[in-house]
Amino acid sequence: DNDVHCSVEGYPMLVSLRNDCLSRTSFVSTVSCGDFASGGLVGAVSKGEQIVELMNYVGYDVATLGNHELDYGMPQMFKLTDMLEVPVVCANLKNVQTDAYLYPSYKILSYGDVDVAYIGFTTTTSGTVTSLSDEQGNPLYSFMREDFYQNAQYFIDEARKNGADYVIALAHLGDSEKSGGHSSSTNLIINTSGLDAVIDGHDHHVIEEQFVNDKEGNRVLLTSSGTNFQNIGQLTINTDGSIHATLIDTTNGDVTPDSATQQFIEQLKEEVSGQGNFVIGYSEVDLMIYDQDGNRIVRTHETNIGDFCADALRAFTNADIAMVNGGGIRANLEQGEILFNDLYDVMP
Repeated sequence: DNDVHCSVEGYPMLVSLRNDCLSRTSFVSTVSCGDFASGGLVGAVSKGEQIVELMNYVGYDVATLGNHELDYGMPQMFKLTDMLEVPVVCANLKNVQTDAYLYPSYKILSYGDVDVAYIGFTTTTSGTVTSLSDEQGNPLYSFMREDFYQNAQYFIDEARKNGADYVIALAHLGDSEKSGGHSSSTNLIINTSGLDAVIDGHDHHVIEEQFVNDKEGNRVLLTSSGTNFQNIGQLTINTDGSIHATLIDTTNGDVTPDSATQQFIEQLKEEVSGQGNFVIGYSEVDLMIYDQDGNRIVRTHETNIGDFCADALRAFTNADIAMVNGGGIRANLEQGEILFNDLYDVMP
């Protein structure tokens, strides 16, 4: 998965699909390409900790970091990854003062006589999410924007030397062109050689199966499942060596959720919602991030909920002008009573 953003209702479907795969083969792994800890009520209330608890219950084999894992600050990110009972890989996050990598760059998993290296990459724009410097402004951490491709190639080659038959990138980069010299997943492929596939995140794009030529002209598979568990991606390495990707739509009712995971989530949600399940206001109109066709326009147009959020910041701070980024507004406020939890959903 990628960019789940606390959409906890999707985890029972993930478990159900994985169990179906396990009924046919024991060579199955569950991976995350980041942005799991932030974006909804369960994550916001617990600063990501209850999401990690849920991921531990579900069971993952390897994960990489998204930029939103940094939303609660670097100390909390370290706490979350310490809690996570799964290898966390990131090949481009360094401690500037010690020159040490904060996480292993890759993890090799064995499937019979086939070894697959999962190598992690996190967008270099992550430094805009939280401070990577100390109070005096001295840099502490780096996502290695300047050396990104050279560094990536080093670890791809190292994984091959250490026995990997396949190298798959768990990339939280996004496939669209990035300003300011930040790498995209497509540019990662174009500027390196040795990758077999890239499972991408960050841009929330739905890419079932796309092929991009690497530095040596070899075709590399690129896939991404969108966001909020709208799809669950399935990547298959076939016995003939070919790699294939499919996206399984979770919105059409074809996937039966795992009942035990569903029960775990209901208990979790009940515990969380009880803390903010009280009325704090009333709205006479629907405050919407979507247009009538279901398009999320809050990133690209003025919306009444965007104005409401900016006005709230201006009023609370007694400022003359306030601004709010549209991408940070995550849910509607429908006409009627407004709960404290509703505001958590809007701006988690």
